[in-house]
Amino acid sequence: MIKTRLLSCLLLFAVNCNSPKMAVKKTNTVSESSKFNIKNEETILNLTGKTALDLNVAFKNFPSPEQLQILILDSLALKTIPTSISRFTQLKHLSLVSNPDLDFKQTFDILKKSPLEFLNLQKNKLTLLPENTSSLQFLTEINLAYNNLKDEKNYLILSKLTHLKEVWLDHNNLQETPKKIGCLTQITRLYLGHNQLESLPKELIKMKNLRVLHLEYNNFNTFSEVFLETPSLLLLHLNNNNIKEIPRSFESEKISLKGLILDNNPISSKEQTWIEKEFSDFFLLSFDQKK
Repeated sequence: MIKTRLLSCLLLFAVNCNSPKMAVKKTNTVSESSKFNIKNEETILNLTGKTALDLNVAFKNFPSPEQLQILILDSLALKTIPTSISRFTQLKHLSLVSNPDLDFKQTFDILKKSPLEFLNLQKNKLTLLPENTSSLQFLTEINLAYNNLKDEKNYLILSKLTHLKEVWLDHNNLQETPKKIGCLTQITRLYLGHNQLESLPKELIKMKNLRVLHLEYNNFNTFSEVFLETPSLLLLHLNNNNIKEIPRSFESEKISLKGLILDNNPISSKEQTWIEKEFSDFFLLSFDQKK
């Protein structure tokens, strides 16, 4: 049961207050990119699916390259990126979705001096990020959904991106999360939904700035104590798992958590009553069953 839609909005506003562009950046379509409130059409270039286009020519002929901020190069069967991309000196948002043959090491070498803040790498069959991913030092958000990033080295590489705040690792066929996840101390939002996770390592508590954690559509059978011990965690998405109860240690622990989504879990009415009483001060508390 969601207490009120207003309280939900208040919590999400509080969590989002330091990430005003998040709703736009997690997408990769033209219509949603328009939410940037762009007044000059030269600030966005969408070449999705234009496989016959010579990118080098397109980049060189683009008027006012210093004004371009958003570049969408999805589904182009790319193998390399032309160095002329460096003409876009104010590039903030780059989408490279569905280019599995792209040489990402070469791409990041070219982009290392770019003020890039958001990078969309969905659906590229990635198993290991190139080491020079860490050279993209202005990145605040990276979308790595729909890949196969199971190696712990990926977490070490991401940990070197000191301004990084949000990471999408949903749909990565993860059956476990490496202990190196604790290295991501700078992250505020982590998306691990739609995997096959049953638990998280204790090292999660080292993520001292983590405020929002998405674990929906996994295989959790129990509510882990690690959720109580993660020091800054405010909002936890655990919908569509197999959780039946909340540990009674909640009664004695001081926790940071103020929002909990448990929709579509087999929680009994008796357990719901206890949870509602125990977490009466939560902004958001939901048990909706929408199967």
